[in-house]
Amino acid sequence: SSWSGESVPRLFRRGKVSFTGAVHPDPQVNGRPVGKLDGVLLHYTYRSTAKYFEKFELYSTLWAEKAREKGRRTGLLTASASSLWRVFHNYFIRGEFRDGRVGVAMSLLAGMHTFIRHMKLWGMQNADEFARVHEKGKQDDA
Repeated sequence: SSWSGESVPRLFRRGKVSFTGAVHPDPQVNGRPVGKLDGVLLHYTYRSTAKYFEKFELYSTLWAEKAREKGRRTGLLTASASSLWRVFHNYFIRGEFRDGRVGVAMSLLAGMHTFIRHMKLWGMQNADEFARVHEKGKQDDA
């Protein structure tokens, strides 16, 4: 699947490591990147769909906030195209089709994550307009 082959640092000497980054922190030892060990570590990140969506919510928000700080902008077309590209890329190019139904689900979830994080950024860009529409809706209900 598209998640296999990722290199995630796991073993550190206590007190000798510092981290940079919010979602997937990069460990540094004495200001230098850490090395890699050979082998495969089975790591089950999500024990349930509820846990998956907790991280989904957190990571998409962190992405949108970081993108906003960098001055990145997005729109509905960009969000839609990016999410469709993510599904296609994961399913066909990174080989999630080999994982059957789980691969389909993982590709669609990746596309949904891409769409949601763009929508969060878009919402931040258009906060005033959202507030105006919300207030108008409350007045119409009264």
